[in-house]
Amino acid sequence: MSMAAAPVLVTVAAIFHLLAPGVAAFAASDPCATRIDVPCLHVGHCARSPEATFGDFKRNDAAGDVPAAQPTNGSLCYDSAGLRVEFAVTDAHIFSPWTKCDSTTWVDSDTVEVFLAPVLAPTDNPQWYFELDTVPSGAFYSGLVNNSRGNASTCVDEHACVKQGPLPCTGAADFAHGMTVRVKNETAGLWAARYFIPWGVFAPAFRPRGNAPWPLWRVNFYRYDYPTGPNATFSNFELSAWSPTHSGSFHVPSFFGVAVLE
Repeated sequence: MSMAAAPVLVTVAAIFHLLAPGVAAFAASDPCATRIDVPCLHVGHCARSPEATFGDFKRNDAAGDVPAAQPTNGSLCYDSAGLRVEFAVTDAHIFSPWTKCDSTTWVDSDTVEVFLAPVLAPTDNPQWYFELDTVPSGAFYSGLVNNSRGNASTCVDEHACVKQGPLPCTGAADFAHGMTVRVKNETAGLWAARYFIPWGVFAPAFRPRGNAPWPLWRVNFYRYDYPTGPNATFSNFELSAWSPTHSGSFHVPSFFGVAVLE
């Protein structure tokens, strides 16, 4: 989770009044047409629209679009309380040693991950974003990332981006504002993770205004997998993604997909 030194922080409060007309106007055009280099989702209200779906995952470190060894799919929607993300994970060797929140869930374990940030424009590759990881045992890691690979330093979290790193938690998966994940082993070869990401974890300017959510987000979905089961050193993992970064790292914001909340 250690990243490069913090860039100059731009707060939403300082610039929103300058950009608000443009943010409102972007709804007249489709942001998905601006970022044709990455996948894009139109996301509706959970009760009013079919859930937006993502998958099948591709190998993250491949030069092209190479299917992952085992399928990963999911869905995304929102409601008045927050975002809802679900994963359906096909897995012949389900395992994880982690039982407490904010454990290093991406180490020596099956893991699915959500990276996301509200942005001001579809060309913004966020420097500040949330990383939310969970494992088949139900342990949940949630952290704020500061990544100098991004090109937009807008603060996204409720505490003015004072520091990056893990968020305070209790138990296996309980965070502020009720943020949590629920995991279920559906069958011998399938597990599911259901995330609740409350609006309260985001900076106030990015919370809904009336019934309208903040419309523009960068997001990616990832997986650590051991398709043949782990070897003695846990070195035989496969990295896969909805929007592959074509590298050995998930932390490449320019490859994050786009989500448009409608």
